Amino acid sequence: MAYTEITCTNVDEFWEYLDPRNPLKKNFSLEVCENILYRGQSDAEWALIPSAMRNFIKKENFQNFNFYKVCIKNEFEDLARYVGDSSFRQDMPEGLPTIDLETFFDTEKLNDIFSDISRQIIWPSEEFLPFSAVVQHRGIGTSLLDWSKHPLIAVFFAAVSHIRQDHRLVNTKELSVWIYISKPILNNRIKIHDPLSSEINLKAQFGKFSSIVQFTNNPDSFHLDTLDTLCDETNLFKLTIDKNYAPILLKYCHHHFIDHSSLYPADGERITKKISDKKHWKNMLDKVQPISLFNDPSLDIKDTI
Repeated sequence: MAYTEITCTNVDEFWEYLDPRNPLKKNFSLEVCENILYRGQSDAEWALIPSAMRNFIKKENFQNFNFYKVCIKNEFEDLARYVGDSSFRQDMPEGLPTIDLETFFDTEKLNDIFSDISRQIIWPSEEFLPFSAVVQHRGIGTSLLDWSKHPLIAVFFAAVSHIRQDHRLVNTKELSVWIYISKPILNNRIKIHDPLSSEINLKAQFGKFSSIVQFTNNPDSFHLDTLDTLCDETNLFKLTIDKNYAPILLKYCHHHFIDHSSLYPADGERITKKISDKKHWKNMLDKVQPISLFNDPSLDIKDTI
């Protein structure tokens, strides 16, 4: 399996592929278009690996079943500690099921994950999924990947770290936006999940999650599957563009009301962060002559906070 990679040389071309009328979608039915998800990544070299796996699994360890088990074990234990913390229990989001902590996170359940007779690892399983989805945005690594139904939201997340001077991106050359066309009938190992309706930020971000069912028929020949190993060139696309276009991409997002304030309505510092981001991308654009402008009438709107 594989994906289609498209290298864009300017912002107009980049937006063309993200626009609803773009060449990737012109022959798609309305039903297919409604199943399109987007994911922005600050570094085009980053693979589609969930956060729980990143610190443990390198490319050479994708076939090491023991490394994978360590990832799940750590994720399970982190989840248990977070959900069991008294502060979280006192301020749980609405919609989470009531559980008995002593039995819910029993270590025997962790063993059951790897003893399924079908040799399929469905993690997070249905009972743990609501909790994994909640902690995904609270600093805990999970086996879930974030997606959005809105292309500009993915663009924002791909670009914003580049103006915030993230030290991890010093040597980065390109940012990327992944486009995934969900075809559950063709591949039921890719699961798409909705966040809790009470998660205000995720609702504002039109958020979705994906997870992968792993096969462990033979641990000696195990291979960790990710979304890009299960898809093909017709339903997974990676758009890349030079990271130096990040400021103008953020300006475009701003004119479409996509910024930290609109995406994080539950953040008490959302306006401060929005103003700070805007200051950074404006200063960066003032230093260079724009190479290209989007053909978009909203750019003529008076720039207001």
